[in-house]
Amino acid sequence: TPDDYSVSPPPLRARTSNLVADLKEELVPRSRIPLAVSRLVPKDEVFLFAGNPSRTALYIRLVVNGLLGRPAAVFFAILATSMLRLAGPMAFTMSVVLLTPLILSGLLYLTYVSWKTKFFCITNRQVMVRTGWFAHRIGVAPVHNIQMVNVNSGLIDRWLSLNSICFETAA
Repeated sequence: TPDDYSVSPPPLRARTSNLVADLKEELVPRSRIPLAVSRLVPKDEVFLFAGNPSRTALYIRLVVNGLLGRPAAVFFAILATSMLRLAGPMAFTMSVVLLTPLILSGLLYLTYVSWKTKFFCITNRQVMVRTGWFAHRIGVAPVHNIQMVNVNSGLIDRWLSLNSICFETAA
């Protein structure tokens, strides 16, 4: 029953002055880190954050690219149709109707891949960003070189619980 106090809750671990050592097992496990990034991080560093941008940011980009990409998809479908020199108005209409969804779905797929291949890691000693689909690029900034951290959030960003974080480094 809920009122049964005979079973005591598990004891809380006491925190020591070395919080990073205490939290080492509770932070991001190395198994969630891409191998290309994990190899660059020494074993004694602790991952404080690791992950892709938020899914909300992905959904917003998909909607915006879907709405703005539709006219571009129609334009490129018309351009491709005129380059193929298909005869007759029916062939032109059918090719535009068939090519527009293909071009738009390709645009949305590239938006998703761009989101999926972007990965951020923050350790107790460095900030890392991995981007790229064919050619992976990894940017590393030691924490001691970071001079300023800008957190930008507009009205809509705050409403959707999003932030844009910019780390500025010396050099």
